[in-house]
Amino acid sequence: MRGWNCAAAGMIAFVCMGKSCSIPVEQLERELENIFFQYQLSEIDAPEYASCYEAKWYETDEEMLKTLMTMQITGEGDNAFGRTIYAERADVNADAYSREVLTIYENGAESGIYGGFSYALFENNGEASNNYSCQVAVNSWHAGIVEQLYGYENRADFQTNVSLGFKDLQDAVKYIEELNSELTDIDIEVDVVYALDVKTLEEHGKIYVERHPDADAKMAEKEAYLIYGSQIINGIPLVNHKWNESVQNVIAETRIQALISEDGLNQLLMWGAVEVIEEGEEEALLSPQAAEELLIKNLQKQINVTPVYIESMELNYVIYVKKEELQLIPAWIFCIAREKEWEDPDNGELVTIKEYEHFVVNAVTGEQMLTAVE
Repeated sequence: MRGWNCAAAGMIAFVCMGKSCSIPVEQLERELENIFFQYQLSEIDAPEYASCYEAKWYETDEEMLKTLMTMQITGEGDNAFGRTIYAERADVNADAYSREVLTIYENGAESGIYGGFSYALFENNGEASNNYSCQVAVNSWHAGIVEQLYGYENRADFQTNVSLGFKDLQDAVKYIEELNSELTDIDIEVDVVYALDVKTLEEHGKIYVERHPDADAKMAEKEAYLIYGSQIINGIPLVNHKWNESVQNVIAETRIQALISEDGLNQLLMWGAVEVIEEGEEEALLSPQAAEELLIKNLQKQINVTPVYIESMELNYVIYVKKEELQLIPAWIFCIAREKEWEDPDNGELVTIKEYEHFVVNAVTGEQMLTAVE
């Protein structure tokens, strides 16, 4: 093993580092004005030791990915994302057709997307059968403005981790896990499954039509599972959402998501996946208590006029891009939501929304990480 460490550029050093920072949970002062913790520190479970890794972007197998296509392949071509493969079939109506689109992300220098692919099924002359996006925020992690304000994208209206009529929840998860094993050799873990039931989809569809009366959008009518997952490195997930704002032309989070209905697979997406090249030496990790203390010290320096919600605390690997080299660094990631007044462009009214940010601490050095790119 190589002797390189977990330090990276783009960090701010704090006074306390490593395990020496650790203090008892009951001594932490969490009663801060306008700051609200929405998790229990005592329930945070993490290993005491972990390694950093040298890695590279995962290279997919095009021929294996083509097995996703159930129709006749009709065309292939290169684009800004990499390589796209098309398949089509005529529907019962001779004037209609269905299409499958498979994109392999090979052109990261231009698109910023490395290590993965996306598959989508389109029906009804190009109308996506996975066009649930009018009724649920399919491609987001944190709730955006539309999801928070207008109702029709709100994932919170759907139950999570429950079964639907067309397929048992465990069978749906098993299907995605087995499909991943067939297509790749990376380890994944399902994080959350939204059960998109017909009743809620219909309610969201009505709200969408009310707000967009002139839109010619086909609403999803069949229940489905919306599944989000993570790549796992030695038991620790890679961060699966954007955690910084200063990345230039590199998407440095690992996204894995799928959408399946009674018709089968509607969407499968993976990007930012990595392959480990070399493991560094195992090192002691900052305890959850010590990491939270650093967050509290940072918040105490700020003037928080409006409420601040610390929604979650997780130990993830973050991808640090250093020229052509990738480093995987264990980090404590705090998801922070701040209330903000926002002017609704439709009517000029001021409404309160949440904006999301992250406080990220290198779990080995105790330094705050500000960027994913050197």
